Amino acid sequence: MRTPTIEASPREHAVRGRPRTSRVATVSRVLELIDQQHWPLRLADLCRVTGISERTLRTIIKEQFDLGPSRYLRLRRLQMLHDALQRASPYDTTVAAISARLGYAHGGRMASEYHELFGEYPSQTLGHPFAQATDESTASDIFATLPEAGPDPSREPH
Repeated sequence: MRTPTIEASPREHAVRGRPRTSRVATVSRVLELIDQQHWPLRLADLCRVTGISERTLRTIIKEQFDLGPSRYLRLRRLQMLHDALQRASPYDTTVAAISARLGYAHGGRMASEYHELFGEYPSQTLGHPFAQATDESTASDIFATLPEAGPDPSREPH
């Protein structure tokens, strides 16, 4: 005679390891943290807050943005600086004040990276009366697929 098998419900199984979250949810949380502008923000901070390993975070960022996380953070922070400088009045603030708010400690290095990315120095952006569009390929091309649109759900593995 066969003994009836009793299957345990999914709730009765012991949970092992870290709780699973989707890659899209993880990237959304990372972007949220970045946009809160608690700079300087390090990869270790993102790992701690999201509860995932550095290796997993590196993999997710690379899959979603085709950039390493450090490069992504550097470019995102420069884009945030650019946006803040475009919105600011040169009569009410300085490049140093805005860049300090975003955690820049080395003005020379920041200005060099900024110039390389945007083709002008931060003081020039702050001095523009209006945001000027250019025909050249600039950082806006790089960021067309980055945080503004959010993570691409079609890239998440099924």
